[in-house]
Amino acid sequence: MERSDQQKIYDICEQLKTANKVEDFVMIQGLISNIFSNKTTDEIDVLLADRDNFYINLIENVFNNGAFIEAIGKVLEQFQSFQKNYEPIPGKTFKNAFDEVEIKNKKLIFISLVTSLMLFSSVLPNLKRANVTYTAGRLRASIGKIKHIFNQQFSSLEIFSVISGVFDEKFYPKINFPLRINELDHLFHHQKIASYLVLFAISLSFKDSCLSSLFASIEKAKTEGKFSTWTINRLSQFIKRTRGREEGSKKILKSVSDDLNFLEYFIEPFRVNKNEENAFNLIEITLREFKSSSTLEKDTIKTIHTAKDIAKDLNDYSKNNFKAFSGNITGDNWEWSNKIFINCCKLMGALGGLSDVKDKSWQIDVCVKEFVDWTSSIHKILNKYDIEDEWAKISKYLNQETNRIEWKGTFLTPINTAENNPEYIKISTNMFYGITKTLLGMLNSDGGVILVGVVEKPEDIADNKIKEKLLEKNGKFFLDIPEELSSLKIDLDGIKRKIQDSLKKETLLSIDNFNNLWNIQNVNIKTRDGTRGINVCMIEVLKSEKPLFSVKFETELSDEEIDTVKPDIVWISLLKRADARTIRVDPRKHLTYQA
Repeated sequence: MERSDQQKIYDICEQLKTANKVEDFVMIQGLISNIFSNKTTDEIDVLLADRDNFYINLIENVFNNGAFIEAIGKVLEQFQSFQKNYEPIPGKTFKNAFDEVEIKNKKLIFISLVTSLMLFSSVLPNLKRANVTYTAGRLRASIGKIKHIFNQQFSSLEIFSVISGVFDEKFYPKINFPLRINELDHLFHHQKIASYLVLFAISLSFKDSCLSSLFASIEKAKTEGKFSTWTINRLSQFIKRTRGREEGSKKILKSVSDDLNFLEYFIEPFRVNKNEENAFNLIEITLREFKSSSTLEKDTIKTIHTAKDIAKDLNDYSKNNFKAFSGNITGDNWEWSNKIFINCCKLMGALGGLSDVKDKSWQIDVCVKEFVDWTSSIHKILNKYDIEDEWAKISKYLNQETNRIEWKGTFLTPINTAENNPEYIKISTNMFYGITKTLLGMLNSDGGVILVGVVEKPEDIADNKIKEKLLEKNGKFFLDIPEELSSLKIDLDGIKRKIQDSLKKETLLSIDNFNNLWNIQNVNIKTRDGTRGINVCMIEVLKSEKPLFSVKFETELSDEEIDTVKPDIVWISLLKRADARTIRVDPRKHLTYQA
């Protein structure tokens, strides 16, 4: 019997988990095209009604694909090395030179990214606004996950340069399709839509973090005495390239799609932060006269002479976009980007005072010094919350769970279970016991870290009120643990005592045996705009010098009886960590026998 289209789509999504060659992704694109090339609108509606999230599964399976992630890592390492050792070659830019290395991995990155949106592109005309927006949100989260995986070693600017750099004809794999394609025009059409959509999403996802990263790198370079008109032009060119990339993608997408509204729906999740959009636009206005590295002196002088016009445009923009100008601002919609506006106006005020200076050299030197101060002020605003929060404490533990890293959503709240579920209390008890087991397993292995407040699958949360309290940062989702504990009328010290009691009950050892072996603390993390912060809990666990056995009596005893009654039969086991989970092992080889 021939498989149904639903089964074929499911199989395609599953194949993506293990795809590891360019040919594998090309094959998947062909299979998708063959399913949809002759489908009517009604037939696609039937597929969507049966399983309407398959196009999201495809996106997430690509971004979780091991070969894809490994390829990005290899190209990033080469990019960083290339930057350090690059020596200019006559007639060849840095990009031209770098395009000639890691070609195989760049092709894999490109074809993977295009494949991620092939199903979405195929069903796009049938999707409602909410579906398009939700899918774009999941794509944004997937891109955020890639940023997070590599942000410890590479800047956002480096990651963006590598990923966006593969969207070039030279990296399109030129291979024979390993299967017959029903309609090549259909395949090419949806490849084009998918290609420009994913590039557009990447540009929107990285725009603000790249701008912040660029200001941070400029600030670092200042400590080595590096700042000039070339630095100002570097900022301006980043703004212009980013804007050009966005507008170019929009233009192409509008030319290949009959429905132009979908693009606005698609953009919505990337434009949730008005402050960051304002910051980008204000900096763009401030730097607008810097056109090219070949006209730096001319552009600097023109900026000085048009400073008053630029200041007026900054003011006009702000009147139209800041609530403060209408008197409509409240504590709930505080606008940190108005500080960008103030600093840009200060800069233009200072530069405007230089317009009548006759000594051109002195005029340019003073202008550069004013830009030095301006870039420092903007850096402190854009990177304020990366500097002030405690993200660095936990970020290295958020790549994946291992024998030494475990994530828990909450201590006692079964967020994936409705409160009216008769098993709710039992599930809550087992959840907390699971934390005790993990802690004990780490003590008996190599130690580790348990992060409580990390939500792996936000879509599985049963209560919408809890969903609304999620904080998303760098593609990860978090819940505020002090809020959970407060609702249970317990604090951090109380949860520590509860864990100690649970360890004592599990091992029949006094709590003194666990002193200095583990510690619990709140870690504050904030959204990039600093408008919201929460605390997750980090439990740091050391390796115990002696095995800490789990003890169970054959006869169940109460807490009071444990210290007084000595039963005849006692079962002993040992919790350890293996394969990123906690298991019970045979304790006999860990026991010391005496004759």
